[in-house]
Amino acid sequence: MGRAGACSRSLISTSRSGRRADGRGFTVYHTPGHNPGHVVYHHDATSTMFLGDLVWGEDGGLTTPFWGDSYDMAQLRESVGDLARTVPEFDVAAMGHGTPVTTDGGGALRRLAASV
Repeated sequence: MGRAGACSRSLISTSRSGRRADGRGFTVYHTPGHNPGHVVYHHDATSTMFLGDLVWGEDGGLTTPFWGDSYDMAQLRESVGDLARTVPEFDVAAMGHGTPVTTDGGGALRRLAASV
């Protein structure tokens, strides 16, 4: 089990299978690859996945970052696959780079996982 960033060590613990965070409808998933402590957040009420730098938006879908942007690309690809198999269905995929996917974000993540 990993821990979220230093500023929130006492607030959120994470795991690959997801951990509820602070009772506000967020589930946190540990997704190493971009960096060892990378996490993403799923918000049930808005059906939104906040993917950070795990993936980028490209041409209406999702792609992995280029190799120079991530700490460990093999681990990043593994995190994408694990997340696609684990996370509940969601509509919106919001990421740190690119335009959010606003419909069938879960499908976009599964398509990416199948291609990496």
